[in-house]
Amino acid sequence: MEKITLPRGLKAIIIVNIIAATITLLFWILILFKVYIFPSANLTMENSTKASTFGYLVADLILAVPILAASISGLSKLKFSGWLLAQFANLLWIYSLLSVWVRDLYAKEITPGDIIFFPLIPFSLWSMQYLWNNKNKFIFTTNR
Repeated sequence: MEKITLPRGLKAIIIVNIIAATITLLFWILILFKVYIFPSANLTMENSTKASTFGYLVADLILAVPILAASISGLSKLKFSGWLLAQFANLLWIYSLLSVWVRDLYAKEITPGDIIFFPLIPFSLWSMQYLWNNKNKFIFTTNR
């Protein structure tokens, strides 16, 4: 089996996806316990806010984290599936963070999640362009 040499840009995407998947998983597990399983007495969240937060929690744990994890493996092997899943992950970040920022700016309440995940928006825009420009490096067959 031949050794694959990954370009620096691709290594950066893989590293960021590893970090993003880890932070996302840990963030939502923390929220799950602090808000839903063992809620604090001094926690004041309206029911609609709790419902919205729970929706993002479920969606990220069911979609974002598995997509990020699968993209890491595929990107490291230069597989088309890794390329495609990384593009999905980029689009998910842009969509979800844009909607969260609009919601929180409208409510005049910036949350820790807004701050923690904000850098993923410019990174995702760069990553989408990088992956598109380098799509010829990926294997578009099931051979590898």
